[in-house]
Amino acid sequence: MRPDNIILVGFMGVGKDTVAQEIARLTDYVMISTDHLIQLETGISIRNIFKKKGEQYFRDLEQKVVSRLSNLKNMVVATGGGIFLRKKNRNLLSGMGYLIHLDARPEVLRKRIARLWTRPLLKNYEDINRIYKQRQKIYRGGIKIDTSERTPQEVAREIIDHLRLKETRPGIRMTRIVLRTDSKRCLFYVGYGLFSKSGMFRIEKPCRALVISNPLVAGFYADGVLRFLKQAGIEPELSLVPDGESYKNIEEAVRLYNLLLQRRFSRGDLIVGLGGGVVCDLAGFVASTYKRGMGLIQIPTTLLAQVDAAIGGKNGLNHRGKNMLGTFYQPDAVFCDLQFLKTLSDYDMKNGLAEVIKYGVICDPELFTQLKKERASVLKRDMKVLKKIVTRSIQIKAEIVKVDEREETGKRAILNFGHTVAHIIETQTHYQKLSHGEAVAIGMAEESKWAYQQGYLKQDELDKILKILSEYKLPTSLPSSIGPEAIRGAVLQDKKVRRERLILPIPQKVGRVRLKEVRCEKFL
Repeated sequence: MRPDNIILVGFMGVGKDTVAQEIARLTDYVMISTDHLIQLETGISIRNIFKKKGEQYFRDLEQKVVSRLSNLKNMVVATGGGIFLRKKNRNLLSGMGYLIHLDARPEVLRKRIARLWTRPLLKNYEDINRIYKQRQKIYRGGIKIDTSERTPQEVAREIIDHLRLKETRPGIRMTRIVLRTDSKRCLFYVGYGLFSKSGMFRIEKPCRALVISNPLVAGFYADGVLRFLKQAGIEPELSLVPDGESYKNIEEAVRLYNLLLQRRFSRGDLIVGLGGGVVCDLAGFVASTYKRGMGLIQIPTTLLAQVDAAIGGKNGLNHRGKNMLGTFYQPDAVFCDLQFLKTLSDYDMKNGLAEVIKYGVICDPELFTQLKKERASVLKRDMKVLKKIVTRSIQIKAEIVKVDEREETGKRAILNFGHTVAHIIETQTHYQKLSHGEAVAIGMAEESKWAYQQGYLKQDELDKILKILSEYKLPTSLPSSIGPEAIRGAVLQDKKVRRERLILPIPQKVGRVRLKEVRCEKFL
């Protein structure tokens, strides 16, 4: 059986990073290094962390990194040499996937490490022997492989053969979608392994790009994306923002403005958003406002961002409420690489599927039926099925945005189904108790129940909506801390309210909604 993840453990110098890179090259696993991730998180080298903060501080960082990785999938993880020193790490890593202990003879390790005295715990050859003997007692794995006389390629192939992994990637052809609005022409690329395809994308005039990402995403994908941009004639520079909705704020935007000014970026340069919804919103907002507008490329790495946040040109920052500061600004290109979806936690996959279900309810009964029939394939992350639903979601939203880019005719308002309640829930729970997708699921459920109570939606149609949400293990009821009265009180702050009236998309059946003006005090 294919393991969720492959975990490489062992002493420094045994070749964990190079073997992991080779496994990732030959299979559809994605490589991540815990040491590299710590350096991205802190902005400090491992040696300086030991020097300034001490070993125990570094071990605490290791433990946090392991915890962050523990729910992700389809990774080949190259761990630090001392990561097994803590029992909690040993237990977490053992539960994440298949452990493989890479080893080498001490004399071979001495030769490999001879030019690497930057290793923080090494001062002489005696240190190597002492630490090697201590750690041999704690390393364990499904198999143990001696790398002394073998190349990383040979070791990687032994692991692949032992686990009976396929050395191929899904044969998925790239699809291109064009969105033409009054303001811009935007190209969407949907495929698998897009950033391993050299020559696929080039710009006419060489420029620079500020790539905005977060440490975890950068640890997986930044190297490949930066290489791809260079091949396209773009000189990239990476800037990392902390992960989380609370960092989608004006303070973070100002920090990025200052960096752009310091590095002398011009209007002819690019902003590239590499990440989920938070990064896409922040990148879009900064691109639209710096010197009255720069070029913008979005590279969404979550399902939620690929089917929603990166499409349509709405960019928002949170300020005393969800997305209270924002712009309409279309990207020049959006690259939806399905390979990014392989490493997502099940929780993050559900987060995005709520938005896909929304598209089925508001205008596409065939997509709704596909989600019902192919639920097992969707949850198993069958790439061919995921390509269909990502592509269709982009097409649906692009068609709506094309006719109402700036929410002036009312057509785009149907995309707000579930979001009126969702944004209130997120604000009142301080973006901590529920994900955006969970909040949207609750919003769709509550707004559908209200539509049924008002006579707009029949019982069997309500049941269909509630059932598919439950089948995808999404919540359908308000948190106990938030009642209908709290929703009615907060809805007056909604951006869509005019003269205490709310324009609400009301479901009439699966595949059709109706926009109706509702008095705020009568909602829910």
